[in-house]
Amino acid sequence: QMAAATAKAPVAFSEVPEMPEDAALERLETALREVEAFVSSGASAGQEQQNLCVEAGKLVWSHGCAWRSASQPGTAARWLQRAAGLLASSKDATAVSHAANCWFAAGSCFQSQGLMAEASECACKATRLKPDHLAALLLRLACLVGPLCRAQAPANTEAAEVQQEAATGAAASIEQAHECVAALREHPGLTPAHAAQVAQLLQQQPVQDLALAGLEMLAACLAKEPTDASMEGEGPVGSSLDCLRVVRELGDQAVAKGRPEGELLRYLDLAASLVASSRPKLFDELAAGQRSRQDEVRRLTQTVWNTAQEFGKQSNWPSCAALFEMAQRLLEPLAGKAAGNAPVSLLQGLREFVDARAWCLLMAASARLQHAKEVLGKPQEKGHLLQKAMACLECAHALCGQTGHFGKDFQQDGQLEECLASAVRNRLFMLLVLLEFEVRCVSGNSEQELRRFVDEATVQEAIGIKSLLAMSKIAGAANYRRLAIHCLQRYLRFFVGAGGVINHKQVAAAYREMLALHASRNEGFETFEGIFHLLSGAAGDVQAGGNQADTSYPKDEIAWLVATAWNNGTHFYKLQQFQWAERWMSKSLALAKLCPGDIFSQDLLAAGYTACLRRSSGTD
Repeated sequence: QMAAATAKAPVAFSEVPEMPEDAALERLETALREVEAFVSSGASAGQEQQNLCVEAGKLVWSHGCAWRSASQPGTAARWLQRAAGLLASSKDATAVSHAANCWFAAGSCFQSQGLMAEASECACKATRLKPDHLAALLLRLACLVGPLCRAQAPANTEAAEVQQEAATGAAASIEQAHECVAALREHPGLTPAHAAQVAQLLQQQPVQDLALAGLEMLAACLAKEPTDASMEGEGPVGSSLDCLRVVRELGDQAVAKGRPEGELLRYLDLAASLVASSRPKLFDELAAGQRSRQDEVRRLTQTVWNTAQEFGKQSNWPSCAALFEMAQRLLEPLAGKAAGNAPVSLLQGLREFVDARAWCLLMAASARLQHAKEVLGKPQEKGHLLQKAMACLECAHALCGQTGHFGKDFQQDGQLEECLASAVRNRLFMLLVLLEFEVRCVSGNSEQELRRFVDEATVQEAIGIKSLLAMSKIAGAANYRRLAIHCLQRYLRFFVGAGGVINHKQVAAAYREMLALHASRNEGFETFEGIFHLLSGAAGDVQAGGNQADTSYPKDEIAWLVATAWNNGTHFYKLQQFQWAERWMSKSLALAKLCPGDIFSQDLLAAGYTACLRRSSGTD
């Protein structure tokens, strides 16, 4: 029994006496009745009378203990209740405290007999006299939780009135149990052993809120009470590792049972405190190549990551961002640099935690950005969200800078290739740059500032050339048309201006995207000229005998260019803008000569072009 196991003789008034003879008991009973009658009369008592009540209470208490030692819990409970009444009549604080102990002892006797209602009543009276009576709180909780399983079970054979009465009683018991758990959690004398007993008890009943409250109380107790290293691993509770396991179990159950987001955030806040308090031990384990605490932190972080992703799939951006930010806060206490001669296992662990924090910050910034995009008509709120996103990105960039420190240390140990995932780091850095670019676009930065950002970012080795395509799409979606064209021009300049083999298949889509971004038909004429010069050069290489691989411009793209240029010429011909019509038709005719196959009739194109020339010169 939980409360009985914690019950020790609360008041050592005297040694437990031998059982008295019947005659002595009768005389004692007579005397006690006189004293109790005086107390119940309500007459004002002087100090001498109060002392008499206290001494009588001590005597009755000792006989109650004797009956309990004699395995007579029912008789013992009656004596202990009488002792409590006598002691509580005194104004002395010590006597009142002893009265609370008597009520608790009586409740323990009732509990041992299975009389849970009577035991609960005694525990309540003990807590009224002494609200911080730890043993009484434990006893009362045990009495309240015990019947819950029976009250929550279906009773099809019972009448509806009985079921309704049982449900009402269960609801009251649940509320009172929550009050007990809250009082126990704030109790300064609560030990991890007590908290573990409470958590175990609450796990056996069907009310989810109580089960989670028990685990949370256990985790809070373990986090609050420093653990001696000598106790490590000696029992089910008592170590920071045990506490991490409890919080992880708490988080897993909260997710599995669909608990509100606020509860999970509260549990994670507790977990962050635990990780901070166990930081020295975790570093020692990493240095020794052990992984127990590291695995617990990793599992907890993975749970948060998965839950945050689910919120993201539901477009619940505030909850998604809050969880990702909490996940990085969970890992924040593990930040730091190791000494130059630190073991590789420690460097690996620190590197992993730094990477995980950076990814969490990246995801949090992305969620804040998506939330900002959906905020309409609230510029202040939108700006606040974008500031949060930028703050996350700045912190993530700083963390990426730390990876260089770890990389040098790995290299000193000759294990750079094994320990440093450079490809993953480059991918992370590229995503950070792209997301920062989008945040700047949504924030409304000037086009000049954004161009400078593009130029400075894309000269870095870690930023792939394909990121310019992504930047062009981001800029176009944010109505930065010229900026999108600038990104595509830099992308094309890399292929066209770098020399060597030109991969026309890669640049074809970029050219088409650029043409779509131009504000007018004629604005794209220079792009057509650039494509023509590019294709003319490729054709010249082929005629010269070059057979380099992957240098052919896609056939369907050339056909699209021919058709688009001719349609533009026809458009201006109808508008009687014959100079522009002639330029477009001339370009279409020149591109058609580079188009393989017989897709277009050169004679028809030439006839149309000739007619346009006549109208342009005024001879027709």
